[in-house]
Amino acid sequence: MDLTAIKNQFSVAGFNLVSSLPVTSLQAQEQQQLKVKNPNFSQGCLLLIGSGGRALWQASAEWRANNTLIQDPVNSYSLEVADRILTTAAIGYTSLYPSTEYNVGLINCGKQVGWHGESDLGLGMNPAFGLWWAYRLLIWIDQPIEIDGTMDVVDVCQSCEDKPCLSACPVSALHKTGMDKWQTCSGHRLSEGSSCEDRCFSRLACPVASEHRYIEPQMQYHYRASLVTIRKWYQDANNEAL
Repeated sequence: MDLTAIKNQFSVAGFNLVSSLPVTSLQAQEQQQLKVKNPNFSQGCLLLIGSGGRALWQASAEWRANNTLIQDPVNSYSLEVADRILTTAAIGYTSLYPSTEYNVGLINCGKQVGWHGESDLGLGMNPAFGLWWAYRLLIWIDQPIEIDGTMDVVDVCQSCEDKPCLSACPVSALHKTGMDKWQTCSGHRLSEGSSCEDRCFSRLACPVASEHRYIEPQMQYHYRASLVTIRKWYQDANNEAL
């Protein structure tokens, strides 16, 4: 099996963050959940796949143009690419993220390979792409392979003196903590006529790796998609309170 070729194929398709992890990277309850579904789970490994900057948006442009009726094109594209690459390489797999019944800790996995550092925004700060990246796939594969995509995390927010992200937020959400921060941010984003509907001014103000900043349509797509998730969260919370 040519692991370099597999990694290169993901890269060409826009996935420029790829790393394998042992199955023990998951929390104990997550491992148990998978073992119930697949007794052979412990014999394989995990493949964590992400995208930084504009690579995935550009690589998937033609695919998205030909699949305009698909509700979630980025996730659908990601799953289709993974299936093509792994099936061609005769690797058995199970997709754990996205769009599955499994509840796995992506941030925990990301921290273990050095992709996910802390930031004042609460988003993961990546050593190469700053705030402009995302997890796209977490896959269990049926054989223990090693693809080293680890990075060295640097706490850039702690050393940032100006912190332009703090003043860029129109509702000062970053001056709060925990759920207060999230609810202040999400509440404003859901308000009528919000300037934060399809962007985050604090994220845009961050000087780290700004050359990888999402282009306008890409940013609008992801932020509008996140609003759907936020609305659902509030609706579910309200229903539980009734």
